[in-house]
Amino acid sequence: MGRKPKVIEPVRGKNIMVDDISTQSDSPVVLSPSAAEREIKRQEERQIKIQEEIDKYNANLSNIDERFNKFTFISDQIIVKLKKIDYIKKVEGGLLGNFVVRKEAKIPYQVQRGNNVVTEHMDNPLPYRYEGIICNVPKHVKEAFKERTGVELKEGMEIQLSSIDLSNCRFYFNKEDVEHFVSLEDAIEGQGFVKHEGFFKIYANDIESIVLDKK
Repeated sequence: MGRKPKVIEPVRGKNIMVDDISTQSDSPVVLSPSAAEREIKRQEERQIKIQEEIDKYNANLSNIDERFNKFTFISDQIIVKLKKIDYIKKVEGGLLGNFVVRKEAKIPYQVQRGNNVVTEHMDNPLPYRYEGIICNVPKHVKEAFKERTGVELKEGMEIQLSSIDLSNCRFYFNKEDVEHFVSLEDAIEGQGFVKHEGFFKIYANDIESIVLDKK
């Protein structure tokens, strides 16, 4: 068995452009034609499964969780549920069939391989857009916001957020599920924030815009 590559640190800054990220590597492994075809098929099936789960999640976004009826929230924060980023997009001539992984769905990191430091990519552990729906607004927050702006915030309202740090805004119904820390190794293995359900705690000032009801 070969030695497990040493993880150095994630690459800071914006995500880089990735057109078929699952097939890119700075230290490629040469496979036989049949093995390569099986690997491509496996990658494609995995990508499609992930996208199907995202589609199901986003389709049910407007259904506000019944667990909110069990609580009266008294903080100054609003709880929202955000849409997930699409994992794949369809293209002509992609290496994995006709699909490629969207750049937003991956995060670069560096590993030590022998005497070289190479860049690889892992799934984004918080693959959310800055848009979603309001799930809960405390009464005093709703009244203060309306007095200041003339706009009444309501549960189910579609909103867009400013670019806040989502990792520090995660909300969990069960406080025993709160994931205070996720190691880089766990994130690489797809075990980052596995108990998080897409809910976030924000302030009213974090709302950048409201999607108007055109009816």
